[in-house]
Amino acid sequence: MIGKIDGALDLDGRGDYVNCGNLPTLQIRDAITLACWIKVAQFTRNWETILAKGNDSYRLSRSAETGNAVHMGINGTTAEPYSWFDGTIIVTDDQWHHVAGVYDGAHAMIYVDGVLDTTISATGQINDSDYNLYIGENAQASGRNLNGLVDDVRIYSRALSQEEIQIVMEGGEKPGLASEPNPANDATDVCRDVVLSWTPGEYAATHDVYFGTVFEDVNEASRENDPNAVLVSQNQDDNMYDPFGFAQDGPNGLLEFETTYYWRIDEINDAHPNSPWKGNTWSFTTRNYIVVDDFEDYNDYEPDSIFDTWMDGWLGRL
Repeated sequence: MIGKIDGALDLDGRGDYVNCGNLPTLQIRDAITLACWIKVAQFTRNWETILAKGNDSYRLSRSAETGNAVHMGINGTTAEPYSWFDGTIIVTDDQWHHVAGVYDGAHAMIYVDGVLDTTISATGQINDSDYNLYIGENAQASGRNLNGLVDDVRIYSRALSQEEIQIVMEGGEKPGLASEPNPANDATDVCRDVVLSWTPGEYAATHDVYFGTVFEDVNEASRENDPNAVLVSQNQDDNMYDPFGFAQDGPNGLLEFETTYYWRIDEINDAHPNSPWKGNTWSFTTRNYIVVDDFEDYNDYEPDSIFDTWMDGWLGRL
């Protein structure tokens, strides 16, 4: 189905939805942004769901049970009256609308098409939930299937500003964040002497590098709270980091064999009001073998002849 940005989910309201699972990255408590494009002609069910982490954590849905605006739930916070609130802008006109729910630890906001719809005061942490994240349905309160199109669903573990939401609307990334990690996120078969690099965020002056073998340690650490010492470089100028010596394998300082490492880049600019920008937590897994020689650099000529390095098996020459 043609969407607002490339393809879109076409949900018929009769039982189809997307199950996104219950990964640790989805247990977001202190601040959050939920954002997506929707195209709905009319809501057909009470609390028709856009996306939901159960009914006891965070969600976007149809407003006020039978309304035609957007509802945001952030259970566990002090948002009144029941840890949820509604917008006012009508979105059931069979046109594309960008909807976003934001919670920053002090306020909660709903944006429609990049414009602030509603804001309320709210504090406290969002509840953890054992229920899977669904797009187009609520795992804890089934039967709320969405009838409409959904595109470019995004969840951030911090509050985006209105300017950033407007950039997201165009399909862009949050401008303050580091991006394009090398090695790529979830890469495997990575060399044990890898040097990490990334593209700096738009406003970055320096970079804080977090690196470790436990996702939660890296994802949750900060300058003020780093009990497992995963902040390995602070305020560095270069957009590269060499983890040489992080996990010693004898005296050579290489990373361990077949081990998953997690890393995060926070972008810093003390002159900018939104600094620091907490980065996404990326991962890679090292290879489980040693490359003795890949034989790619040899030819038939001196000094790169293979016979000058390896025994040829015929003359017995080294």
